[in-house]
Amino acid sequence: MREARARGLRVAATVAAAVFAPAAAALAPHWHLTQFDLRCYGPEQGLASDNVQRIVQDRDGYLWTSGGWGAVRFDGVRARSPPPVDPPVDERDFIGSLVAGSDGSVWLGLVEGGLVRVLGTRADRPLPLTGMTRAVPYLAQLGTGAAILSHEGRYFRLELDASPDLQPLTAPSDFGNVHTALETADTLWIGGPRGVARRDATGTWQRYDTGDGLTDNLVWYLTRDRQGRIFAATRGGVSVFVDGRWQAFDIHPDLRGEVVRHVLEDRDGTLWIATAGAGLFRHVDGRTERLTTAEGLGSNLIWSLLEDREGNLWMPTAGAGLCRLGEEPMRAYTRREGLRNDLVRAVIRTRDGRLWTGGNGGVHWLDDERITAAPLLPEAGDNAVMTLLERADGSVHAGTQT
Repeated sequence: MREARARGLRVAATVAAAVFAPAAAALAPHWHLTQFDLRCYGPEQGLASDNVQRIVQDRDGYLWTSGGWGAVRFDGVRARSPPPVDPPVDERDFIGSLVAGSDGSVWLGLVEGGLVRVLGTRADRPLPLTGMTRAVPYLAQLGTGAAILSHEGRYFRLELDASPDLQPLTAPSDFGNVHTALETADTLWIGGPRGVARRDATGTWQRYDTGDGLTDNLVWYLTRDRQGRIFAATRGGVSVFVDGRWQAFDIHPDLRGEVVRHVLEDRDGTLWIATAGAGLFRHVDGRTERLTTAEGLGSNLIWSLLEDREGNLWMPTAGAGLCRLGEEPMRAYTRREGLRNDLVRAVIRTRDGRLWTGGNGGVHWLDDERITAAPLLPEAGDNAVMTLLERADGSVHAGTQT
């Protein structure tokens, strides 16, 4: 964590509480992105490296991450390696996927070492995966407790519970490895290097590519929002499935053509978009904001996103480790958040609970964390507001410099 040592204990306790707390509200949609508390964790906290590519949260609230070589369990304070497995995992083996089971287990798909299941203090290899020349680079999480396993044109549905079951799945043979999977009612969606495929209730598959409106054929992630829209994170931006056809989700000029790794709708309906080079985007109430390294983000390359039970947003990154966007009691309000000027000279709280400020930018009030600029009489001009006073009738009066 890149902070002064003196703050370490307080910070660690705060983050641990956030990881294990009961479900809470999402990040405040009316806060500017720079108002959130942003912290990053790396090797100093026990992570294998500053390049963290995958993240899941298990049933007990622990965060599991992998950066390619090695996986760790993170509780918000320290990271721990999983228990050993027999035969042992080669430390040089690359972890191609990381998914969570409904029974509290976490599954690792190793490019050379097959499947490893970690449950509590035990680790085992529950499935021999006979007949596969190489092991399993791709496990795509399918809701809670299931995954799609793909290998050299063969596809399986894997139930991730105490008695794992691997069932063959009919899919387009030339589709390639499945990066992402989504199940909605009687429909199964999969995304990968050759676009998107959808299987309906009759078992019929339909393929979609750029000719059908996708922004790119390389699809990294699929998700469904509360309105029923399907979003695809692609190598060429975000696509949305509307009225039977894909189209570009064109919400910000800096998002066009960017490699998008993940799209997440939080529990309050805000859309978060992770890119491989353009930082983080948030879309809420028809407006889109962007957070990059210029505003303090640890890295502009974000591999994926996860909303924890407390509503915090976790971001595995390239170069900055595992970053968390959360809420803290102390926040700053500046021009970026809506003030006309950063020099504030007077502050009062009125009986109705509003916070009023006066300064070189005139008068503002803060109501439910929203900043509103109060109109001033023309004769006030550009004079700095030096004092504020609430009268008995509830009116607020400002005293200017001249």
